[in-house]
Amino acid sequence: MSNSRHYRPHATSSYSPRRNNKSSTFTFLRSVSRVASTTATASTVILTAQAAHVAWNTPRLPPPPNSGYDFPIHGLVSMYREEEEDEQEKYVEDGEMLNDSHNNDGDSDEEKKIDRPQSSTTNSSPPPSPIIHSNQEEFNLVIIGDSPVEGIGNATHRQSLSGQTARHFSKITNRPVRYWSFGVCGLTAKGINDCMLPLLHQVVDIPTANKGRRHRRRCSNDRKIDAVVVSCGVNNVLWGQSASAFGIELKSLLISIQSSPGCEHAVVLVMGLPDFSRMPFLPWPLSSVVGWRGRALKEEMERVVEEMQLDEDGDDSNEKTNGSRRRRIALATIPEVQDVLGDAQNINTTNHPLLDHLRHDPAQLASLQIQDFFADDGFHPGKHGTILLGNLLSRVYAEEIGISVL
Repeated sequence: MSNSRHYRPHATSSYSPRRNNKSSTFTFLRSVSRVASTTATASTVILTAQAAHVAWNTPRLPPPPNSGYDFPIHGLVSMYREEEEDEQEKYVEDGEMLNDSHNNDGDSDEEKKIDRPQSSTTNSSPPPSPIIHSNQEEFNLVIIGDSPVEGIGNATHRQSLSGQTARHFSKITNRPVRYWSFGVCGLTAKGINDCMLPLLHQVVDIPTANKGRRHRRRCSNDRKIDAVVVSCGVNNVLWGQSASAFGIELKSLLISIQSSPGCEHAVVLVMGLPDFSRMPFLPWPLSSVVGWRGRALKEEMERVVEEMQLDEDGDDSNEKTNGSRRRRIALATIPEVQDVLGDAQNINTTNHPLLDHLRHDPAQLASLQIQDFFADDGFHPGKHGTILLGNLLSRVYAEEIGISVL
């Protein structure tokens, strides 16, 4: 019997389940790749357009007079008086400005100016410091950093971050605070180290060269800096710097401050980075991207500060084994504005301690909005924002040295 009906010729067939599955997978991956590439390109275009729009439309606000390189070499003095708070601070900032007798070492007006690079800023001499009659020793405070320290968006130093920080330090220590504010807009951590740190060196007593001769410039015979506030990192975020590179710059800056003359026993306070995703001037999705980048640098800042808080032997106690005081450093973490507003506007909870300046004005406290913490550009701290930050920094200092704060 023929087996022809069971015969199957060996015909070539293009069908192969395995080959078909691989082909489908490759096709799917190519489609996903095209979609991802198109999406990335569109996202880049959108983010670039938003960044250009923000840069073009954000107002350029000026700092207070005599800021940055032109800040008075003798500093300004703030003294807290609860019973006559406004009048006292007006006298300090706006009253007759006279040289302190103990600060006048016979140097000429030219020698009392802070050395600074040639710029288009005002060429007038910075005003000398006012006299504050007090039997208490002055607290010496230096604030160094970028645009918030320069005071962008604030009309006077009293309203700026530095003035409000000095005011709250005076309240915490119950002493007059002589402060210096050295900051310039746009500086990264490395820029602060290169450009602002030399101004800190001139506040204390160091020799400098001038016209081929050696001069010794003094603000005081024995001036020591009690605390240094550092504001940095915002421009590192905006320039797209990596977290590791920022960490290297930050650590170098902090080491330079701690090793500066007159700062051997100063408490160094590093102001934390804000949440960029909540800033009024940044639209979505740009705010999310910048916020993500800011969180990465914020974590690096926390790591660097924590690392520097430890002694070389890993001991984080306040005293070294040889009895000498450890160089103290602390991080002032900026709270979420929404959390502060939530506490302030909830009548069933105690008002947030950083808004204690409004404790006698419940109507204004209840009407606060996030814009009330920023200058008119929606970016730099202003209005209640500088008060909040000054209060925060003074409380972190108090905690670091063991002062009880209500």
